[in-house]
Amino acid sequence: MDGTSRHAIVEVRFGPSRGQKLAIAPGGAARVGRTERADLVVPRDATLAGVHFEVAWDGARCTVTSVKDGTYEPLRDAMPDAGVTLVNGVRTAKAEIASGSFLRAGNTIFMVYLEGETPPPREKPGEGAPHPARETALEELRLAAAPLHAVLDGACHPRILQLLRESVEPHLSLYDGVRGDALAETAPYLVRLPARSRLLEALVLEGFGKRWGIFVTSRASMVDLRRHLRRFLLVLDDETNEKVYFRFFDPRVLGDFLDTATARQRALLFAEIERISFETPDDALASREAAA
Repeated sequence: MDGTSRHAIVEVRFGPSRGQKLAIAPGGAARVGRTERADLVVPRDATLAGVHFEVAWDGARCTVTSVKDGTYEPLRDAMPDAGVTLVNGVRTAKAEIASGSFLRAGNTIFMVYLEGETPPPREKPGEGAPHPARETALEELRLAAAPLHAVLDGACHPRILQLLRESVEPHLSLYDGVRGDALAETAPYLVRLPARSRLLEALVLEGFGKRWGIFVTSRASMVDLRRHLRRFLLVLDDETNEKVYFRFFDPRVLGDFLDTATARQRALLFAEIERISFETPDDALASREAAA
């Protein structure tokens, strides 16, 4: 992927709008701040200026520039850092930044990534599914009638979170609160995947056969689908009557569950989902539909 086609990505990592992303095309720039005069708006951080900083991307270099619009001036006496932009921990007016740089403005932390910046690691001979199986799975997933999503196991391989962060598609952890922050590197993640998504291609061509996660089609919003999926993180064990962690995003676990689930259990799982697709032990793509 060359710089003439890939985007720079600004992501809210910690703060009131965590998970929000903005993609910047080559030759473009984006302003970040608290008011609608910004392109990426974080309205619930009162310590942000109306427009706090700008990120520019020319296809080869990415720069961040503090923008002094004056709206933070009344905050200065109570909040000395109001209006200040920190780049990788250093106060700056303008700086060139690399993929993976972090910015702090107000009480919000942002990350900046370059799309597809990190190439895939070399596979060991014989590792993963045969290439034709991956291509077939990719084509089948691209034909999804409803919006396609992936639910990915961040604990499975560090490459998963790397791909999510270096993609334009927004992703949401299925974990909440302090636990979500502490387990960010190993959490399950939900991401929506357009048909021609570069991320979809990478997830299938790199990850199919490695149990990275599952694919679901759903017309629900990301927020509603995430809320629905979170219901299944902890389930009641029929034998012990105790709550247990349900790794439904592991293809092997999901396959076993769907083979033995009751009609009621299936109805609950498919309430917000039209189809679930997952890899099988023999490197094929299996699908189950709500009505099946």
